[in-house]
Amino acid sequence: MAALGARRRPLTGRTLASVLMHHPLFTVKVVGGIHWEALKLWRKGAPYRRRGAPPASPMTIVTGANRPARIPSGARAVRGTLAR
Repeated sequence: MAALGARRRPLTGRTLASVLMHHPLFTVKVVGGIHWEALKLWRKGAPYRRRGAPPASPMTIVTGANRPARIPSGARAVRGTLAR
């Protein structure tokens, strides 16, 4: 089980600078970790597939038998997803 204890602070230039001073290489570590895992997969022979062409429409409209049973109450459609 994981837990996180934190205090809410206003988003100001000073607080952002403080976070950058305390965690200067956090983003570099995350990006490096992602590339490290990709390298390991590549060395194992996992196939690399390029991203396909984007859809013609930003929203998917489902009709017929694949239509969802119901949309949750209070939900509204936003760019093909359900937002509350």
